[in-house]
Amino acid sequence: MEHLSSGDYKNALVLLKQAESKMGSILLTPRNKFEKDQMAALTFNNLGCYYKKASKPNVALKYMKAALKLEKDLHHLPSHICSTQLN
Repeated sequence: MEHLSSGDYKNALVLLKQAESKMGSILLTPRNKFEKDQMAALTFNNLGCYYKKASKPNVALKYMKAALKLEKDLHHLPSHICSTQLN
């Protein structure tokens, strides 16, 4: 997100895509599934922010909807869910 904030979209996307690809490699034990879903929600939210800044609203919306679904399933704080909805 630091790269995205500074306008370095290329490196932001590289790092976000790396994070997205590594989500499947986390062990899916009950404890780790919760952590995996939390990381996925954060990664999807960040990818949504990236695509919003890159003027690709349809792709951004896809990632934001995925993040929102996970956040609701995980019973995140209402402030987190509201933040994702605002994004």
